[in-house]
Amino acid sequence: SQENKEVNIPSTEVLLERKMSKQKLMGLVEHEIKTHALRRFNGERSRLKLLGLGLDRYIKGEEGIATYAEQQVKGADDFAGIPKYLAIAIAKGLGGQPRDFRETHAIMQNYYLAALKDGEDLTARAEKSAWNDCVRIFRGSTCKTPGAVYGKDLAYFSGNKDVWHLVSKD
Repeated sequence: SQENKEVNIPSTEVLLERKMSKQKLMGLVEHEIKTHALRRFNGERSRLKLLGLGLDRYIKGEEGIATYAEQQVKGADDFAGIPKYLAIAIAKGLGGQPRDFRETHAIMQNYYLAALKDGEDLTARAEKSAWNDCVRIFRGSTCKTPGAVYGKDLAYFSGNKDVWHLVSKD
């Protein structure tokens, strides 16, 4: 909560319900606290107070760095966000026509059926992953207007990809 300057951590029961591992929780702390909250904290204490809010177009770089830091805790070896990036592209018209939630979800479900590793409940996992991606990218819309997505997740993908590229060079 930026307003109250506090971090709200869900109860143990909620964390267990979400099946959040310690590694995933530590990655989330790295992303949210050690990157976003720390930038805000340091920015508010600088002579240029505006740094606490973030300068124009800061989000791509900051999300790229935050996601990279989170990935280092979780053990990733490549950039993140390809499925959401794909879902946004499909909704915005990849393939020739913009799509609404339902159409995007159907395509993403097929993507996950092909992309997920074999195991139990493959269909259920594909359904849930497609649903979560579409809920996220269509948030703030009626879900019925083709192409009307919240594009902030593009910043996570493109910023993270750029950070991985820079790290790989040096």
